[in-house]
Amino acid sequence: PLVNGKKIKALAVTGSRRAPALPDTPTLQELGYRDFDVSSWFGFLFPARTPQDRIDRFHRETVKALASPEIVRVFDTIGMYLLGSRPDEFAAYLQEDFKYQGKLLGELGLKAK
Repeated sequence: PLVNGKKIKALAVTGSRRAPALPDTPTLQELGYRDFDVSSWFGFLFPARTPQDRIDRFHRETVKALASPEIVRVFDTIGMYLLGSRPDEFAAYLQEDFKYQGKLLGELGLKAK
């Protein structure tokens, strides 16, 4: 609201693509920071050994819910985009993100507790 109300100017967004609510605001990657991608994510995690059929059913129902026009409108309004990835895609994303965060912590000389 502050950007759209012209009270502040957005210089860039940190994700790998433009935010729906700020289509004229470039990403940092577009501005030349090629490796910069800091995105928030939301996902559902289950306890180990949860039966695959339960995970699959939850995923199907979640995809249906995320496709509803009202949900899409709310996410667009707050500047987020929906992926609705499959459970295996989300697991792979988490593995890569953990590696990235571990590398970053190492470069900064920090240790996870």
